[in-house]
Amino acid sequence: MNAGAVRRRLLRLAPRREDRFILLVEALLLLGLLLAWHAASRRPLGAADIAIWLMAATPLALSAMTQTLPVLAGGHGLAAGSTALLVNAVVAIAPIASGTDALLWIVVGLALGAAVGAVNGTLIGQARLPTIAVTFATSVAVASLAQYLAANAPAPTGASSILQDALDLGSWWLPLLLILVFCAGGIALQMSSLGRGLAAMGHRPGLAQQFALPTARWRMLAYTIAGLGYGATGVFLAAQVGSVDLVMGAPLLLQIYAAVALGGGVPGLRAGSVPGSLLGALVVSATGNLMLPIGLDDYLSSGFDAFWLLLGLASCVALVRLRPQSAIMPPPLPDPPATNSGLAMLALGLLSILVLLFIEPANRDLLTIASLLPLLVVGQGAVMRAGGLDFAMPALVAFAGIGIVTLSQGLNDLLPLSVPVILIVAILIGALQGRMARRLRRGIVVLGLALGGLLLTVADALVVESPTGFAPSMLTGLATTRWGGLPPVVWFAVPLALGSAWWLDRHGPHWQRAAYWLSAVMAALFGLAMAGFAGQYKLGTIDTYLTPTFVAAVLGGISFMGGRGSLLAGIGASLLITALDSLLIAAGWSFEFRLIGFAALLLLAVAWQEKEFKPFFRLQALLPAARRERS
Repeated sequence: MNAGAVRRRLLRLAPRREDRFILLVEALLLLGLLLAWHAASRRPLGAADIAIWLMAATPLALSAMTQTLPVLAGGHGLAAGSTALLVNAVVAIAPIASGTDALLWIVVGLALGAAVGAVNGTLIGQARLPTIAVTFATSVAVASLAQYLAANAPAPTGASSILQDALDLGSWWLPLLLILVFCAGGIALQMSSLGRGLAAMGHRPGLAQQFALPTARWRMLAYTIAGLGYGATGVFLAAQVGSVDLVMGAPLLLQIYAAVALGGGVPGLRAGSVPGSLLGALVVSATGNLMLPIGLDDYLSSGFDAFWLLLGLASCVALVRLRPQSAIMPPPLPDPPATNSGLAMLALGLLSILVLLFIEPANRDLLTIASLLPLLVVGQGAVMRAGGLDFAMPALVAFAGIGIVTLSQGLNDLLPLSVPVILIVAILIGALQGRMARRLRRGIVVLGLALGGLLLTVADALVVESPTGFAPSMLTGLATTRWGGLPPVVWFAVPLALGSAWWLDRHGPHWQRAAYWLSAVMAALFGLAMAGFAGQYKLGTIDTYLTPTFVAAVLGGISFMGGRGSLLAGIGASLLITALDSLLIAAGWSFEFRLIGFAALLLLAVAWQEKEFKPFFRLQALLPAARRERS
């Protein structure tokens, strides 16, 4: 069979039979939720109730349907929710005084979303960088920019009234029309040559490269179209909510992944369908309708989202076991090259901290932060080197910090009982991820998000149900007192991080289960130490620690694809990042712009590590022989 015949066969992949079964199950589940909503309501449901539900479901439905395209191509779309938030922020602060202004800013919002998607598609398709690294970095950057706009550029009075009035006048037909248009367009796209090509290269990347499918152009189109959908979501939120809100009303990443998973799609495991993602979004949003009649608190909503995500993930795993040919083929784990011991990077990091201490001898907090961040780097780096990723780490840090404050109630007597509880939860989380990592492959990111949603729900419940002010004095003393001129936490964290890194570099580069255990315990210890350092712990809208952890690991030579790198070098890189962050703070950089800088540094480090500058800058034209080999 020649290459042309194979290519035509790849482009004619028929829709899978089990996807139709998933649609039926989702429809029955949605019907059951709507009937339960009707039964739990104290009054008969009317047209206004259905309209409000459609209003609330539309942003999530738009994001979930467009998120299907990157998943279909075998990639991730971690920037979905943050892109919608950025467009929401830009449109909400726009000076809209007429219908012409409204139309202009709608186009601007759509173009902004498409631009973010085009950047992702270019870096993934043309530069061939890992999808998780690219979409995570752009997610952090655009979310930070959205937070900066929300804090420093408040919306003018009545700026979005025209958009809101237009939405109110069409409260029935406009959300339904948007959903139908996106669904019909998504189905047509999925059945087209582009959609079938995305499915081909997503399921069998080797065949797509072997028979010269235009994977770079297709991936760029997929992410650009997905970004256009995220932009439409942000515009709809600006018309619906009016103000910039980074927490309420926005389709968070957990909800988007839950909707896609219910539709049969898990990145790196199995591709879904646009109608399945739509029904999944309606199921997730219909669950919120039950909370008010039943009398459940709002903080439980993320727990329900995590439950739907876990259910969708479990169903996809079962479908892959029943029909293995529907699974997405994982990329091969690269062989670990000959690397140095990492002592040079470690020495450079130590030197940077010593120089800063010499310049600012009174900055004792620098030593505490510099000694704690390596705990996260060792844990996450061990997981990455074994071919996985731990996206439950930020939630574990927050759970440990909040849990120790609330469980102990600020009393030293309860501290010995609270710490084991937190560590046991961390070990269970690590054990579950370690057990499922080999089966889920790159879909382990989804499991981490789901477990993180459950942990944050528990943390919110602890804050609401048993509020307390500060951590126990015994815990805070570990960061405030001095032993030999240093805080006790430094004497504890430094040997633990260095010893673990040295031992794993020598003996355990591919111990995947043990790596997840270690990552979970290190995250819990970090959260405990940070609660003692600050005296309390509060949840933020943007994660603070995962981005510098990834940057340090990559600078230490650890790839997002796994199989190489030195944890000792990662520790040295974390010290450099701590020193750099201190310099940026002294220079007056805000928290948001420092995160944007770290996101850009992450992309540069990944690009340098993967040695893929040539395709991105089109320098391969100078090497035609190498170009023919690559294709």
